[in-house]
Amino acid sequence: MYFVPLLKKKCFDHIEAQCYSFDGIFKWCEYGIIYENECPDLLELCFKKLSETAWGSQLLYCEEKLISAEMVERIAKDCPRGGYLTEDTLFVKIFEWGKEQCKQQKVPHDSNGIKHVISPILKHIKLKNISIHSWINIIQPNELAPQEECYKVTADYAKIYPDMIMQLTPKMTKDSNDMLGNAVRATMRNDMFGYRGGQRRR
Repeated sequence: MYFVPLLKKKCFDHIEAQCYSFDGIFKWCEYGIIYENECPDLLELCFKKLSETAWGSQLLYCEEKLISAEMVERIAKDCPRGGYLTEDTLFVKIFEWGKEQCKQQKVPHDSNGIKHVISPILKHIKLKNISIHSWINIIQPNELAPQEECYKVTADYAKIYPDMIMQLTPKMTKDSNDMLGNAVRATMRNDMFGYRGGQRRR
């Protein structure tokens, strides 16, 4: 019976050596999902490697094929954030995966199509940890969160980083008449005249 732990260690050493690339990690993730009941440690190892690997321009592909929706959802749900894998990085990768999935399914890859594909996955994403760039460039235009929430997040950022918001949303903050644009302009106007949270600065 002493050979069983040793054999398991040898197997895991072999698997970990193959997880030097995303192709290797995603391939073993598939096995990890299939045999999760028998060997839960395998999926844990794969998720650990995902967090430790620099993503760069890498998309959710394995050997030039999109990974399955089941795997994307498991990554969103259970893969630890940290190291190279931030909530924002994962969110952007899921959004890009959704666009490619729409193309493969031959459905419109507009905001409605993408939202339909990734909505079940987004419930595992903590939107409060998403960057303002992603809120303005992805979430708000594709209606991936309620308009009121987009307004609140952008307005909160505008209080702290007004110059950055102006750079990110020059057209919206100057010309737009929608609720989000009005809220950001109001926040900046209050800041300009010395108000913070309804109180004039002294």
